[in-house]
Amino acid sequence: MIGAVDANRTGEDIDLSIGPPQSQDSHGAGSSEVPLSPEDIRSFEENGFVMLKRAFDPDVAAACRESLWKRLKGDGIRREEPATWVRKIGIPEIYGISSSPKKRRGHPWKGALSPKLKSAVNQLAGVDSWEEFGCGWWMVTFPGFAQPPWGAEGKWHIDGAHFRHYPHSREIGILPIFLFSDVRKHGGGTAVLRGSHKKVAKILWDRAGTTGLTGPELSSAAREALLPAADDDVVETNGDAGDVLLTHPLLLHSRCALHRIFSFGVT
Repeated sequence: MIGAVDANRTGEDIDLSIGPPQSQDSHGAGSSEVPLSPEDIRSFEENGFVMLKRAFDPDVAAACRESLWKRLKGDGIRREEPATWVRKIGIPEIYGISSSPKKRRGHPWKGALSPKLKSAVNQLAGVDSWEEFGCGWWMVTFPGFAQPPWGAEGKWHIDGAHFRHYPHSREIGILPIFLFSDVRKHGGGTAVLRGSHKKVAKILWDRAGTTGLTGPELSSAAREALLPAADDDVVETNGDAGDVLLTHPLLLHSRCALHRIFSFGVT
């Protein structure tokens, strides 16, 4: 999902709140439900993320998993044949939004973008300040490849490699991490660096200037500044199918090792 994010600065303070709490969903939910409590919103502002439990129906998650298995079959990866599995494979597509009724029929992705999820995004980003984008660009990891110890396997990064970043960039808003399967400890869930969004915002203020920073430049600067003392703040995404971790767009995150034997994570 895409929205507008303003890291408003007063003196040396950086305000990382994305928008005021809202109760109405102008994206079609038509619901007065407010799924995030004030404590949830404060946690999001402080930590850079909050878990929305049962954001969409587990049956929708199961249908999405089936769709992903069909997609992986096109790459020669079959569920019933572990010999075809690989350590990781990326799916660089976006699902859920299509102007074509034919493409919308029969696919489950729209169900993942539920009224409850949209209401939560409204609370964090503000009504009418974001555009529905869809879900995708996943890294699927398989069991049987990673060796101890557990940890982040991918490169820590900030999303948004395709545009230049400024303190008031509007190209990216809330970054949702969808759980389409139950993801337990060391089960391949995305790692996030708690509180990193605040320091990344300061990096932007200090270095963006008039030309901004590319995504790789911002990610590199964030890694250099934050990773040496990051161990205590690394949080693994765990949860149930249908949960969504709502994250700040400046939160540093990474793919993780999958050490569980009998399941694999899709987040």
